[in-house]
Amino acid sequence: MELEDPTICYYCGLLACTEDHVIPLSILNTLDRIADPETYRKLIKNRTMLVPACRECNCLLGSTYQKTLEERKAFLKKRLKQRYKKLLNTPDWSQAELNEMGPNLKKHIISCLYERDLIRRRIRW
Repeated sequence: MELEDPTICYYCGLLACTEDHVIPLSILNTLDRIADPETYRKLIKNRTMLVPACRECNCLLGSTYQKTLEERKAFLKKRLKQRYKKLLNTPDWSQAELNEMGPNLKKHIISCLYERDLIRRRIRW
């Protein structure tokens, strides 16, 4: 599978600064110790792909294992939804409502709305 842009996180579209091992290294290292060399080669044949990932996606995926990249991406989107559940529930505010608030509260709400929209874009990616 040819990845479109190696500088973009495959999972969420942010700037990629790490590489995700599709079969996590912790699993590969365990297999290497318990399987005979031929079985090990058969198990990992064409499965040691590195995928560009942002740090958060790479950390959220950690040592989890999924059979396909699509399953891995779906798993990550579920984790992002769980992690940012409260932020994703931030309500919309009209400009009139924002103008009634003090500057600090207004700045905080605008920041939350920006973060919420960023997380939504990452989940839709």
